[in-house]
Amino acid sequence: MKSTDLPGLVGVGNENTLELSCQHCFRFSLPREYPQNLGKIQIIPETPLFHPRITAVGTKACYTVNGEVDRVLIDIIYNVLLRPETVRPPSMFKDADWGLDSRKMRWYIQYGPEKIYQHLKQEWHKKQQSKTLLPSTPKKKIKIL
Repeated sequence: MKSTDLPGLVGVGNENTLELSCQHCFRFSLPREYPQNLGKIQIIPETPLFHPRITAVGTKACYTVNGEVDRVLIDIIYNVLLRPETVRPPSMFKDADWGLDSRKMRWYIQYGPEKIYQHLKQEWHKKQQSKTLLPSTPKKKIKIL
């Protein structure tokens, strides 16, 4: 799966400056017994993403699949946007763990899960609005006689 339109956090610079990218690529590994064994679906990021449940490009993400592949694809969008319900910080979800990178999870909790999510959504909306502001080509009309 490749996304070229969704802002996601790829790093945090000095003084908490957010480094964003709109190009993300993920690889999925389905078990031979799919769809019976959904828990064995693996999600591997192919591009950088600053996420508490991902350690590095090319490594399996710490993410439990809760449905068919179409649901997983939708959840990937929420993971890129760092939606609190998909990141599941332990400060908000009592049964949650610290993911694969506790340093990233601590930063995420301290910076503010909802604040990050809203910021990324706003960036996405700006990108969508700029696309609609581009001059469109005149549509050809069809006339049926």
